[in-house]
Amino acid sequence: MAQQHRQIKEGVVSYKFPKAISPIAHGCLNDAVAMCNGNELPVKKGKGKCNIVLRSGEKKFKNGWGFRSTAHNGMWVLGLTHGGPKNHTIEIARQPGNQSAINTAVLVHEFCHHLIESNHGFPSKGQPWHDKRLWGKVFGWHKGAG
Repeated sequence: MAQQHRQIKEGVVSYKFPKAISPIAHGCLNDAVAMCNGNELPVKKGKGKCNIVLRSGEKKFKNGWGFRSTAHNGMWVLGLTHGGPKNHTIEIARQPGNQSAINTAVLVHEFCHHLIESNHGFPSKGQPWHDKRLWGKVFGWHKGAG
């Protein structure tokens, strides 16, 4: 079944959220903006777009459903952000059979990637994908992750 989306504009960034999780996604975006702003990673109003795609979970893990990422050689992930720097897609696993059952902490995590990359650029070669200013503050965001 094709996903229905709701278009939301924040500044001049266009967010495309699946209708089933639109209010949840908007709350997660607000949480991610607050997390970045509160930890020396200011979010500016910019141009770009970010689409969220729900992926049916293939395997249940302690922290939610996951799917195999073709972008990461079949590694199991709960969520994934790709594209950029101004055009991102966030893929998030959901419970099979329930369009709105996602781990919101995972979506906040992925929004943080989107916001940092959109506002501050991609990490330099050899730098961690998880900025140390958010270590221990965002789900799954710690030294050695990613």
